[in-house]
Amino acid sequence: MIALLLAAFAGCVTGFAQNVRDLIISEAQTDSVELDNGYGQKAAWIELFNTSNGSVKFGGCFLTNDRNDLRRYLIPKNDLKCVLGPRQSVLFFADGDASKGSFHCSFSLKAGETVYLVSNDGRTIVDSLCIPAGLEAGMSIAKFANDPKAIVFDDIHPARPTPGSYHHNPVYDEDGNILEESKAEKLMRTDPHGFTLTLVAVGVVFLALVVLYLCYTLVGAICTGKFRRPEGKKAARKAGRKAAGKAGSKATEGEIAAAIALALRLEGGNETEAAIALALDRYLNESVHDNESYVITIRRK
Repeated sequence: MIALLLAAFAGCVTGFAQNVRDLIISEAQTDSVELDNGYGQKAAWIELFNTSNGSVKFGGCFLTNDRNDLRRYLIPKNDLKCVLGPRQSVLFFADGDASKGSFHCSFSLKAGETVYLVSNDGRTIVDSLCIPAGLEAGMSIAKFANDPKAIVFDDIHPARPTPGSYHHNPVYDEDGNILEESKAEKLMRTDPHGFTLTLVAVGVVFLALVVLYLCYTLVGAICTGKFRRPEGKKAARKAGRKAAGKAGSKATEGEIAAAIALALRLEGGNETEAAIALALDRYLNESVHDNESYVITIRRK
């Protein structure tokens, strides 16, 4: 029973902790003109890609551009960021200054060199990528997947740099129509200048500002008491409730009439409410000249 539990636990660990052999060097560029290293410098960069369906810890592995020195740059073991999720990528800057952070190599990468990813044993080369000496300026060297679902990278050639996303060759039918392509490639094909992406980004920001404006306006109105009832009306309602509470005890009809008259005056304040209040006062104090069913009249002076 214990042996079965241990076997099940080992299987779970194996399923969730993938091997560093699932990592590849998917792209590299030596003369970046757009991407800086976080310190305002344009530097060469190396992209690692996780081809598996599980997370891979790459802390403790090595990067190097020297076949005779496979331990040239040690990726920190204790950095929690050194974990790559399934089908995700990470960038390392080959700027020659490892003191800038875990993702800054201690060597500089040049055209004509080969970059190696070495396992944590310091001897096993997991993957490599050769940067052509005649690579055109502004271009990168990338590995392309002919099968995007299986993530099989078997094609290497120069490409437009796409740090953070992998390349794959579109699949064409017999008539030359594209059957399958990534979202990034579709966007590049349909919107090469990025107008759609710009409009979407501006729209999202504008919508967020409108929502924030409405929220702050509502909160400000509530805090400043804009939605509170006027104090006069509150006092009138309070007086009416107080008079109604006394109606069953010691309150006189005159007091009730006065409270009703006050409430009507404060609530409306026009001639109609004043007439009704006066009529109620006359009726409850028995000062009208006649008593008719459902009729209240005022005696003229």
